[in-house]
This record gives sequence, structure tokens and C-alpha cells, in this order.
Amino acid sequence: MSPQTSPHQSVQASRRRAARRRGELIFRMLGLLALGLAALFLVALMYSVIKKSYNGFVQSFIQLDIYLDPDIIKPADLAQFQASVGVAPDRWAADIEPDPKLAKRASRSVQRGTSYKKMLQNMFAEEFGDHFTGYETDRQRDKAIAQVAEMISLEAQFQIRDRLISGEYTLGETISLWALAAGDSDVLYKDMKRRTQKNVDSENWILLKRSVDENGLSVLMELRDTGRTRIRPYLGIPKIDLFGWTIAEQQPGFFASASSTSPERAGIAAAAQGTFLMLIVVMVLAVPIGVLAAIYLEKFAPRNQLTDFMEININNLAAVPSIIFGILGAAVIIQWLFPGSRGFPIVGGTVLAFMTLPTVIIASRAAIGAVPPSFEEAALGMGASHQQSVFQHVLPAALPGIASGVIIGLAQAAGETAPLLMVGMNAFINDVCDAGAACLMSKGVGMPSQIYQWAADDDPLFQNKTAAGIVCLLTLVIAMNGLATYIRARFERAN
Repeated sequence: MSPQTSPHQSVQASRRRAARRRGELIFRMLGLLALGLAALFLVALMYSVIKKSYNGFVQSFIQLDIYLDPDIIKPADLAQFQASVGVAPDRWAADIEPDPKLAKRASRSVQRGTSYKKMLQNMFAEEFGDHFTGYETDRQRDKAIAQVAEMISLEAQFQIRDRLISGEYTLGETISLWALAAGDSDVLYKDMKRRTQKNVDSENWILLKRSVDENGLSVLMELRDTGRTRIRPYLGIPKIDLFGWTIAEQQPGFFASASSTSPERAGIAAAAQGTFLMLIVVMVLAVPIGVLAAIYLEKFAPRNQLTDFMEININNLAAVPSIIFGILGAAVIIQWLFPGSRGFPIVGGTVLAFMTLPTVIIASRAAIGAVPPSFEEAALGMGASHQQSVFQHVLPAALPGIASGVIIGLAQAAGETAPLLMVGMNAFINDVCDAGAACLMSKGVGMPSQIYQWAADDDPLFQNKTAAGIVCLLTLVIAMNGLATYIRARFERAN
């Protein structure tokens, strides 16, 4: 008799094992390919955003030597206005007797932007007058000079005006100023191209938004080539070395400026303040209510149809689109409870608290349920009450998981846009609120909605601001998630 062959050693079994190994190998390869593609797309996305955001953080400055002409703004007019706004007499531009009627007339002269624009035009005409040649009339030449002067941002005019009024500058002196470049010259210095709305269909790219004649453009090019202009990163911090560049002078930077219709002046400061205020409201409302609700449902609530119904609805609310909570805030809070509160950070924070509450409850319940029953049983065996065993033994052990869940919920709330748009947290805020707690009851804007406003503008400079804002928001969200991971890992090692 021939010995029987094991079925595991048959040819069919060998083929099946080979096919299974091939299937496992293909599955592993597909898994690695999927991970590789995901990593590639993530790297490409981050590279694109970070590269594009660089021009959002960087500002262009032009060095100017400007003569503060007393023939354009009369010293007596300036002194009358200084007296009306409370400037100390020793800083007045002239020795005068304050007169309310004269101060009212002087305010138009002192605050009028054309006066400071005229000073800029005179500076260009005197210092670079040789370049403005070949014009048939003086009017054409003056128009070319005026076009070049418009390459200086309005921020420079405001800066000169404010320092003149405060007495820091004096009429009749020549000041040296690093002036913020306007959007058109910013495009030129960064070697970008700006597309206007009228040329979108034909895809024709132009260099500047408004036409500048050849002579005027040559002046700008010479300013850049001779080193009188420079592009430097500026984050609103004086005298800090950043990537080899020296920040020598305090100017409004991306992190110190608020909303503006001029892209070179726009910043994230007001939006960051609005997001911070809303997160405070979320912490005050959602965290204590969510944690206490989780403790009650997990340790004290009886198991019946009511609690089952509550648990089902809490899980369903965690999956509801965020815009629904925005509709709730617009229909209930703004229309019924607090009419006229549209756009207030306290309303936006309340809506985000409603949205975050299910996440906090679910995370807290999971953390409390993960605590071994022996903690509670040991406390009960030592004579503690049920409430004492929960709050003094179970809750401290579950605190790391609760904290990480709360931080993740806050990070999710910080990145929400749709609810903020529904309750009006997309206002145009041109200055940072300094009224303390009263800022909760004033118009505000959040970082996501500010980024949305910039993204809706076709101007490439605003697109750069969009990328810079995205980098800031991603940094905030990643930092909060990293903090949650650190807290969880730290307490897990401790236990």
C-alpha cells in the first residue's frame, strides 16, 4: 500500500497558499500605495499653502525722505486742531489761542489726505524730476508723478498725519520714513501678476491694476534696482532677526493689523481676537455642562427609555452639519432672545458651544467609562458614598481623557466657518477692540470667516493673505490637537 498524502501537501493546497500569499502581498502594496498617495497629497497641499502664504506675511517698504511743507498745512491750522484733540500746548505747531470755530475749519485741512499726498508728489518731483521728461504739458507730467505717488500706501499718509498731530513730527522738517508700499507696487516688487475682473474672460494678465506710463514705471524700477526699496518679512515685532532678515522699525504687520480694503494693510489681529473670545465662551458654556452631563449619564442616570432617547439624540447631534447650529443661533438667539446681537462674539461662541457640546459629552463619557470599576468599588468598600467615589476617585482618573476630548472639541470649534456666517461673525473690523469684556458685545469676526472673505476676492494679494490666514489657523488647530495628545500620553505614562 502506498502511504496516503496529507491534504495540506496536495497541489491544490499549494496553489491556494500561493494565491493567498499573492493576495496578501497585493493588499499590503495597495495599502502602502494609498498611504504614499495620501502623504504626497498632504505634502503638496502644505507646500502650496506655505509657499503662497509667504507673500502674505511679507510686506514691501519704500524708503522716503519727505519734506513736511508748511505751505501745504499751515502751522496755525495744525495747532488749532492739536488744541481741539487735547495735545499738550508744548507740542503745538504754533503759539495760538484755541478757537472752536477755527479748529473745525482746520480739521478739514489737517485730516485731508490730499495734503499728505501732495507732499509725496513734491518729494518725487524734486528727487526724481529728471526722469519725468518728454511730456507735452506740465499737466501730463504732474499726472505721471501723481500715479507714481499712488504706489505708496495710504498707511504712510495716516502715519505722517498722526505723528504730526501728536507733535512727534514738526512742520518744516524733512523726515526719513520707511513707507508701506501700495498694492500695485507690492505686486511689482514681488514679481507677481495681478489680473483685473475685465480681463478674466480673455485670460489677459497685466502687471499693474491702473495704467502707469513708461517714465513713471521706470522710476519705480530704478527705486527698486538702486536699493531704495526692499522687501522684508515683518510680523509686527520690533528688532527681531527672522530667517536672516532684520526688522528694524515698528510698523503695522500681518499679526498687528485688522481688516482693510487695501491688501497690503490687511491683517489677522481682529479675527484672532474674535476667535479667542468665542473660544472663551465655548469653554465657559460647553465644558462644565458637557462634563456634568456625561457624569450624570454614565454614573447616576437610571437605565430607561428616557435616558436611551437622550443618548441617541446626543450621538445624532454630534453628526449634524454645523450650519444647522448656525441656523439655530440666527433663528433663536438673535431673533428671539437677544435682538440686535448679530455679529457679537458672545453669540458666535454660544452657537459654537451648542455644536461642541455633544462632542464633549461623548468624549467625557468614553473617558469615564474607561476607568476600571475597581476604582469605584474600592472607594465604596472604604465607606465612601456613591457621589464621593465618582467625584473623588473616578473623575480624577478620567480627567486626562476628558481634557483631551475638550481640547479637540475646541479645536473643531475654532475652525468652523458656516455657523459664524449664519450669525454675522463676518463683519468688517478695521481695528482691534480694546474694551475688555465689552468686546464680547461688539461686532466681531472670526479667523475662518476672515479667511473666507479674503478667499472671495480675486486679487492675488488677498489670495496670499488667505494662505497666510490658513497657515495661522492650521497652526492653532495643530497646536491644540498636539496639546491634547501630549496630555493623554503624559497621564497614561503616569498611571
